[in-house]
Amino acid sequence: MITFDSDSNQRYPQMEINNTESNLRQFNGRVWNLYRHTLLPVYPPHIPVEIGKAECKALIRAFHPYFIRWTNGWDCPENTGFWYIIKERKEDLSEYPSKIRNTIRKGIRNFFARRIEKEYLKSNGYSVYIKAFGRYQTAGQPLTEAAFLTQMDQLFRTGEWEFWGVFENTSGTLAGYSMNWIYDHSCEYKTIKLDPFYLKESSSYLLIHEMNKHYLNEREFLYINDGARSLVHESNIQNYLEDKFLFRKAYCHLNVFYNPWVSLAVHALYPWKSLFYFSGKDSFIKIATLLKHEEIIRNYRGKNL
Repeated sequence: MITFDSDSNQRYPQMEINNTESNLRQFNGRVWNLYRHTLLPVYPPHIPVEIGKAECKALIRAFHPYFIRWTNGWDCPENTGFWYIIKERKEDLSEYPSKIRNTIRKGIRNFFARRIEKEYLKSNGYSVYIKAFGRYQTAGQPLTEAAFLTQMDQLFRTGEWEFWGVFENTSGTLAGYSMNWIYDHSCEYKTIKLDPFYLKESSSYLLIHEMNKHYLNEREFLYINDGARSLVHESNIQNYLEDKFLFRKAYCHLNVFYNPWVSLAVHALYPWKSLFYFSGKDSFIKIATLLKHEEIIRNYRGKNL
């Protein structure tokens, strides 16, 4: 069965609070998210970020990240090795194969989905979070309930947040939830958590189907997305959305600027990258993720020499 989260395919010794106002940094009119020592622009991928070497150096001096990552060349036709998983076409049940249609209809028979208030999720979501976390193949530890509530209270205020719940029809029990980030007529499904007890009854299919309808059909958003390519490991959720819900890869250009000492380490370790890719150690996985950025950039550069 599938469990969903933007970080669920990664292994870290302790889960960290993400998407909070305390992580944000402002510089030269842009907003950045400093997360796991990486500086990321807080904008949906269709909004280009163009920065030069001088600004990158200033960002390194100001905030001391290991590296800065951004993209441009949104939804280009060539395979750049880096992408976002998106859907822009209207949600239409008739477009799906009969097996998917039947599974969604099963979900409709068993569940309903609707937008919920953040306060409701704070009061009822932690038990779903813990049950979902129990299915992850991770060495990490889940957030405590206090940290879970802190994250909810401190979600960054750039853009807007909307929350969805999927409920069992008979009992009204919360079977899962989604935290969605809205910016410039686009929506990112930031975090989806599902109680594994209800997955066989198609709770995930119903939730995704209803959210797709809401954002693409009713509100006519430009697109919805589930974030960037997952590095090092396969992403269950991204494969699921492509296979089941007609999401696609929107290619773009990956850009990275390293802190000088990280740059030295990357170039020294790169020839042995495969040793890190296939290691199960948490520290090696972090290094492998960093080296994967470099591999994507070098491969694309090599194809275009």
